[in-house]
Amino acid sequence: MSKIKVLYVIDRIMVGGAEQVFIDIVELLENTIDVEVLIITKTEKSQLQRIPSTVKIHELNRNHKFSLLALWKCKKILSNHDLVHIHLRHSYRYISLIRNLFNLSVKLIFHDHYGKIQIDEKAPFAFYHFLRPDFYIGVSDSLSSWAQSVWRMPSNQTMFLQNLPRRNQRVNLNCQNSELFKCEFVLVGNIKPIKNQSFAINLVEKNNKSSIEIIGKIQDRSYYDNLEKPSNVNFNLTEDNAFSKLNDFKFGLCTSISESGPLVILEYFVAGLPFLSYKTGGIADILYKYVPEYFLDSFEISDWIERYNQLSQNYQRIPKDLIKLVLEREFNRDVYANKLMEIYTKCL
Repeated sequence: MSKIKVLYVIDRIMVGGAEQVFIDIVELLENTIDVEVLIITKTEKSQLQRIPSTVKIHELNRNHKFSLLALWKCKKILSNHDLVHIHLRHSYRYISLIRNLFNLSVKLIFHDHYGKIQIDEKAPFAFYHFLRPDFYIGVSDSLSSWAQSVWRMPSNQTMFLQNLPRRNQRVNLNCQNSELFKCEFVLVGNIKPIKNQSFAINLVEKNNKSSIEIIGKIQDRSYYDNLEKPSNVNFNLTEDNAFSKLNDFKFGLCTSISESGPLVILEYFVAGLPFLSYKTGGIADILYKYVPEYFLDSFEISDWIERYNQLSQNYQRIPKDLIKLVLEREFNRDVYANKLMEIYTKCL
């Protein structure tokens, strides 16, 4: 019996949670099914190298959304596949329009990472009623519920799949002495309003002039330019592997107003790094069951400072046994792979 053949599609590879999940899935299933990848827009070669070398990559190199050449090339690639697994809304809209335009029989699975669902539940895009996928995967329960209520997706064609930690992460439990830390806080996340770095900076300023390193790429230049940049706030705008730096800090921060994941707090957790996070997204719901003291449900700075002081009094890294338990129970890679295979089989 031949292997299931799946084309994985994303706009481009860059530093970000959705892109990391895309690569994780390709790595997870490359030896189980016949995997190919389609990258829609130009991506740096260094980022493409994150995809396993055994996987065939189709680079569309679309330079604008109405490119007829890119559209035709994409149609030919889709025609050679029975199943297409697409990440991110703008990528899905493009692929589904091509399927409808050429009346292709290919099945579409949409993997939704939309991070603003808690503050924006409107329809996903124009003509969405005609562009429903054959199966919908949400990375939080709220996304899956939204797909059923707003997009009118049948419940048997939707599933919540939480994000996984990246493969081969190492737990860092060595730093317990606060004098060894580079900064009290680290905040990992690309720089844009929804990530709410302004709150983190304000928090640090009001917490006895503590210090923070903000690691991320600028995705909103105007927002970045208008952020306060006091001397105790360091912006690291070039780091591509923030996980390797987490042992340098006392606490992680996640101040996003709305998230679907957020993958960053899972990376803090796996690194053994205590953190303070606004409770938003599917991973927050899971980790809250084990470390509720790390989560807050408001943006009242005094509450965050009080929680920081409480956790600092008896400071310790997250116990290795707890990390192992949570990863095995909640983020088991074999279970995740089996769920994906169930979806693929069902669609075919």
